[in-house]
Amino acid sequence: MQLPEMLHKKDYIEDWATGRIDKKKLLEDAYAKLCDDFYNTQVHFEGYRVILDSKILDCSGCNYDCVNDFCECSDCPWKDKLDIFQHITSDEDPTLKDRLTKEAKKLLKKKLKSNPYAKIRTPGKFSSSRTYRIPWIKYIIEHSNDPDIQVARTPVNTQKTKIKLYNKKENYLVILSQTKLSNGFVVMYLNSAYHKPFSSLLKDFK
Repeated sequence: MQLPEMLHKKDYIEDWATGRIDKKKLLEDAYAKLCDDFYNTQVHFEGYRVILDSKILDCSGCNYDCVNDFCECSDCPWKDKLDIFQHITSDEDPTLKDRLTKEAKKLLKKKLKSNPYAKIRTPGKFSSSRTYRIPWIKYIIEHSNDPDIQVARTPVNTQKTKIKLYNKKENYLVILSQTKLSNGFVVMYLNSAYHKPFSSLLKDFK
């Protein structure tokens, strides 16, 4: 499998002595690429169009107390963008649980009743590794029949199924969510994408 070119680190270095990158510019370009792939064109998996959830980033759960030290809320590169974008360009922040508001804690408690793995995911810690690989997402979804891609399906309930697409060679995982509505219509969303995913996410693969 010949994956598309990633976004290149060299294009975003603002300090060659330290290798520091312009994270805001990288995120802006990555978002433009994601939107181009899913809005300006279409992405399909097994005949179904894959779409992006329209939910916009909401950092109220942590009282707008972000750990990303390269930006403030006023100039946050994730602000006013789709929450799924923040999700696939950052890693889980283990300290977030200590900064959740009372309302967010109540929401998490409610989620845990139906899903023992539920978390409040926003905001996360910026991940350059995941951000560089944004161009891979569409390609992997549309080439899921390639021998390099392993596919696993896990029923969540009678209507919903999680679908994992894993490229073992690149250690890259794309997760889709498929929901069958009462009228028989099938809705498919991009759920997440990981570089070097946790082993717990790979238990469906050999």
